[in-house]
Amino acid sequence: MKKILKITGIIALLLGLVVLGGWMYLKSKLFNFEGDYTETTEIESMTVSGYTFLDRNANGKLDLYEDSRKSTKDRVSDLLYQMTLDEKIHVLKGAGIGSAVGLGNSETGIPGAAGVIVPTPRLGIPTIYLSDGPAGLRIEPTREGATETYYATAFPIATLLASTWNTDLVEAVGNAMGEEAMA
Repeated sequence: MKKILKITGIIALLLGLVVLGGWMYLKSKLFNFEGDYTETTEIESMTVSGYTFLDRNANGKLDLYEDSRKSTKDRVSDLLYQMTLDEKIHVLKGAGIGSAVGLGNSETGIPGAAGVIVPTPRLGIPTIYLSDGPAGLRIEPTREGATETYYATAFPIATLLASTWNTDLVEAVGNAMGEEAMA
């Protein structure tokens, strides 16, 4: 009986070590990566053949994804082709609400943000802050150190807008949401 208990204890201990090791590996690869993804804030503009663009990846040449004259489909395809698997995973998983609201770093974050997509500095892709709400932006109206109040409009939800069959109205609402997000 004692022998069975010893063997069970050893197996439990080994299993615990495997789980702990697996968690530490996943944490280092998937959860604590933001330090490797520090945003590039100084992006130089360049002019090539009379076209001025932001050289997002600082390689001194015009990449397809940097060329606003090209179609969105072609630009996205080129950008995805240039991204590593790790970069794609980090874009998909984001950094979570803690990073979005600036937990752990008081210099960054937007009060009321719902999440953040980490930057991809190698390609000059900036941090993208996400807002939640099917009827417009969900933000904190007041911010520490600011005298302004940031109100957000409560727009009709998408199914209601769609039921109008009024594409001009839907486009106007989308533009208004974009303006509020920019503000």
